[in-house]
Amino acid sequence: MMLGECGLVKEANQQAEQALVYWGNNKVNNFLADFNLVMEVAQKDDIKFLTNLLNVYQLANCQEEAIKLQEIIQTIKTSKFESIDWFVYHKK
Repeated sequence: MMLGECGLVKEANQQAEQALVYWGNNKVNNFLADFNLVMEVAQKDDIKFLTNLLNVYQLANCQEEAIKLQEIIQTIKTSKFESIDWFVYHKK
């Protein structure tokens, strides 16, 4: 974020992309070749990281990435799926 604030937009964008690559590697032990694959592996507990990454993209003025990431975060937040344990261990 500091890079973006200092006017180093290109460097800030590279750092954000690198963070996303590391996150993807940790989630699936593989490189996410496409930004759209983030949605397939992202979960609610990833929202904080993705929100921080969104802030970096916005500060770096990377609008396309920011919009995609914002859509992913919103989709995760509004997901209506219940975890499977709710169906298996229904609480009375």
